[in-house]
Amino acid sequence: SAPLKIVQEDFGLTVDKVLATAHKVLRANGSSAATGGESNALSQLKAMTTIVADTGELDKIKAILPEDATTNPTLIFQALNTDGGKVMFDKAINAAMKKMGRNADEEALVSEVCDRLAVMIGCEILKIVPGLVSTEVDANLSFSTEASLAKARHLVELYEEAGINPRERVLIKMASTWESIDACRQLER
Repeated sequence: SAPLKIVQEDFGLTVDKVLATAHKVLRANGSSAATGGESNALSQLKAMTTIVADTGELDKIKAILPEDATTNPTLIFQALNTDGGKVMFDKAINAAMKKMGRNADEEALVSEVCDRLAVMIGCEILKIVPGLVSTEVDANLSFSTEASLAKARHLVELYEEAGINPRERVLIKMASTWESIDACRQLER
């Protein structure tokens, strides 16, 4: 990526240099990661920063054990390829159908299924991570403050229905448009 290229060329930083520096810092602080205990790059990074998993795949999150996790529609779609994802997808469809009825508008029904699936995966992630999970508002709504607010509030309601306190455990992600920023301001109140 362009930013990575700039950092590498202008500052001479490489992954190896960053890890070597991290190792020196850890050794100076007496960390087991630098003195023969866990000596992989992940444990070194965990000692220096907060690890956030950017996936909806629960097995990967369990393997990494990050502090927080973030999801987005693409990652949710990838999670559907797992057995657990397929089960959650079926549950999301059933819950949406129960709420909206068989005669619901198709687009609204699909949106409800997607929201419920994102929240179900978010709830499963919260069983693994001690911190926060982020759930994204559909980027197609990013130029409407009202639509972004409505979607964010709906996601919050779904987390609450699932027994999660979203004010303590959930971040709602929105695109960086003026309208979405305005929606964020209103949600913070």
